[in-house]
Amino acid sequence: MSKLERSMFLRDLDFLRQLQQKVTDKERQLEVGLNDQIAHLEQVLEETRQRNYD
Repeated sequence: MSKLERSMFLRDLDFLRQLQQKVTDKERQLEVGLNDQIAHLEQVLEETRQRNYD
């Protein structure tokens, strides 16, 4: 993964985390999707970080 791709993933992850904090009770059904996306981005970033340092 290039540095540009990684920075875009990190930016998206930061955005989703901020959005997650702003979810209201009326929007709780969105929280599952947000959590899934956050977990996916964290996994991709962790995998690519490990590959870049191996």
